[in-house]
Amino acid sequence: MGATGTAASEIRAIPLKWKSDDPIWTDQWPLTSEKLEAAQKIVARELEQGHLEPSNSPWNSPIFVILKKTKDSYRLLHDLRRINQQMCDFGQLQPGLPVLTALPENWPTMAVDIKDCFFSIPLHSRDRERFAFTVPSVNKQEPARRYQWTVLPQGMKNSPAICQRVVADAIAPVRTQHAAGVMIHYVDDILMAAPSAEGLQEMAADLRRCLAAASLAINEAKVQKGPGIKFLGAEIGHSQIKPLPITLNPDVRTLHDAQALVGSLQWLQNMVPITPSQMQPLYEMLKGRNPWEEKRLTAEAKETLKNISEMLSHPSVQRWDPADKITLYPVLNRQGGMAVLGQGQPERMRVIWWVTPTRPAGAFVPHSSLLARMITKGRKTCISAFAREPDAIALPFKKGTDAQTETFAAAMAMAMEGFPGEIQHLPHLQPLRHLDIIEVGGPARVLPTPKPGNTVFTDASSKTQTAAVAWQENGEWKEATFRAADVSVQYLEAKAVEMALRMFPDDHLNITTDSIFTYNLVRQMATQGWAGTPIATMLEDALQARTGTVCITHVRSHSKIPGYYQEGNAEADKAAGRVMTLREARDLHEWLHVGAKALAKTCHIPISEARGVVATCPYCCRRPLQEGGTNVRGLMANQVWQTDFTLCQRLRPDPWLAVTVDTYSGMIVATQHRKTTSRAAQKHWAYAIAVLGLPQTIKTDNGSAFTSASTEGWAQRWGIKIIHGIPYNSTGQAIVERANRTLKQKIDVLGEGEGIPEHSAIPREKQTEILQKALYALNHHLRGENSHEPVAKHWGGTSPTEGPEVQVKNPATGEWETGWRLLTQGRGYAAVASAEGGPEAARWVPTRWVKPLLRKIEAHRNSSDT
Repeated sequence: MGATGTAASEIRAIPLKWKSDDPIWTDQWPLTSEKLEAAQKIVARELEQGHLEPSNSPWNSPIFVILKKTKDSYRLLHDLRRINQQMCDFGQLQPGLPVLTALPENWPTMAVDIKDCFFSIPLHSRDRERFAFTVPSVNKQEPARRYQWTVLPQGMKNSPAICQRVVADAIAPVRTQHAAGVMIHYVDDILMAAPSAEGLQEMAADLRRCLAAASLAINEAKVQKGPGIKFLGAEIGHSQIKPLPITLNPDVRTLHDAQALVGSLQWLQNMVPITPSQMQPLYEMLKGRNPWEEKRLTAEAKETLKNISEMLSHPSVQRWDPADKITLYPVLNRQGGMAVLGQGQPERMRVIWWVTPTRPAGAFVPHSSLLARMITKGRKTCISAFAREPDAIALPFKKGTDAQTETFAAAMAMAMEGFPGEIQHLPHLQPLRHLDIIEVGGPARVLPTPKPGNTVFTDASSKTQTAAVAWQENGEWKEATFRAADVSVQYLEAKAVEMALRMFPDDHLNITTDSIFTYNLVRQMATQGWAGTPIATMLEDALQARTGTVCITHVRSHSKIPGYYQEGNAEADKAAGRVMTLREARDLHEWLHVGAKALAKTCHIPISEARGVVATCPYCCRRPLQEGGTNVRGLMANQVWQTDFTLCQRLRPDPWLAVTVDTYSGMIVATQHRKTTSRAAQKHWAYAIAVLGLPQTIKTDNGSAFTSASTEGWAQRWGIKIIHGIPYNSTGQAIVERANRTLKQKIDVLGEGEGIPEHSAIPREKQTEILQKALYALNHHLRGENSHEPVAKHWGGTSPTEGPEVQVKNPATGEWETGWRLLTQGRGYAAVASAEGGPEAARWVPTRWVKPLLRKIEAHRNSSDT
């Protein structure tokens, strides 16, 4: 096509608006000889046709060429992304796709395509320099040639909007002259329908003349007539319309793939009855944070795709009859709402459009509100597509339901405002039963005012992570509690109300809460609805399990106003705050340093745990845990661990073994690491805790991996005390040092048994197996002088009982003290405890500092002689 005339071009050219006039220059990247030759040929052709002109512009954007689908020629593409960022948007002239069922049934139709529409519309002269590009030369053998577009370039974001406006102005006389017909225009595609074939031919002839007058032409090769026209992704028949076959890619591997799959189904929902329930398995796959997250189709998602593929093969919507009435059928199912615009009798309804399903948003949406949204959306769709209100609205409930609650009545009044048509009540609409419809209605279950019945009070405490319910029974206050870790206080407040809702299920219940969040949420649940959060789902399930009604009241917490409500709220608050954790007992002791008995009584914890809290306090324990060079051992499992890093060259390239041994049972845990870092130590301990349980104390050397601030913070979060030995002195770590040697010897033996030469590195694929085999051999079999396997002693052992009274030497004064009992002794060491402290307050001393209490022995002999 030749260049357009200057006068016509200036008249039709629409100037663009820009955010800045600063030139943008993006260098042209090199092109291979084949692609460079193709680009030169395309540029020469477009230059000859007047679509390009030489340029000296300070703007530049790169070009490239790609093979067309036919593989026999190339297409020129212009990278205008940076130019588009500098350009102001024109806005949407035609948001959304037209409703194709608005074509009257049995009217003859024709579809045409405007030939080279973008290249037929000139670019404003003052904007052309911004769309310049460079055609490079090989090895810079000659100066590059530069050109700029004189017509709308493909890739410019406002080209479709300008094309729509120009074409709309060109065909406006045809619309006026053939007002009885229908003309649908979308960018450069035009669909026409007329009551008769003759009228359609006249409309087409007038269209050609108007387009020619505007220097536009129809692509004769793409003219479509009669049934079977393909337009905007649909196939148009005499009376039916169905979507064109599409390929639903089941090979979903990432979140991006799942998003693309769901996006390809969105535009089908107006022509195919895809319910929210069917889409729910696919919506679940969209949960994630990063596009590359791994995703796989579930069995439910595969079944959904199979059902949708079957529906695509059958016509699902009909072209409308302008002489017939339109009825709006809003329906609800368990995952949301949708609506149908239909014609004819309800039993033989002809669907002319499926109104896009609505997925509720928010914690809880009553069915009445959801139904009102679908009615409003259906009315707007009918007016937009068919230029008239529905003649009737068929409500999916029995007559009289709309007056049962104020909320229901208000929602229906808003949805029906100004509706001039007929209102029908069709709760049992058979043609739509396959949509998993639920009926709307039912009496109010949450009342606005109290009634005679049981009254309960609820409260929750974030400090104790407890939800509580309190009520009076025969004049006495009763309570029920629930505890959960790592949950929000909102959840606990709602859990307390949920516990109350499950009490007295057949009678009216009055609930009083100080949580405004839970109060407002339950008030919204006066009638059944859609729960969108775990908290709302929990409360909805509890309400559905009741047959009695509920009234919920809100009171301010800790108010000084006397009365029954504040008394009940105080009882619930007391019940929620009464349970204290061991962590809070430690906090209380660090604050007041109270004794074990006071701690046990105040915090309601066993005396043994209270003594353990006091024993771990460096200021309150009577004697240091380590004294006189004695190596501290545990008196029970997980009381004292020893941890160390040891180098095992057989496990290269991750040669460092982090080794932990429980000093009571002798059970060993080891993990491989490349370096001895704080992160490696913390990772090892997390694994050891999963295997052995949570320790009270971990003893280490003074390596930086164990003394860093990061490790100290980690230990505090877990409530573990870390003790560091003397720098460069391994005697305090004798137990773990012996475990290091034993473990490495076992690895050497197992490696040689696998045929791996001595001192050679074990292959990486076998390292984990050999390490775990060594740990199994050491932990699950007898070792040394022990009478039990370490694993049996660790999980089946008990703390030692108190032995005879002994005297213990005080190293500070050199005097022998009484009031001690012997717990256990071994080779050179002994564990003793004061008579008041018990086994949990043990003190380790050398054996030579312990001797029997002779007066006790003498008294025993005298009593025997008597």
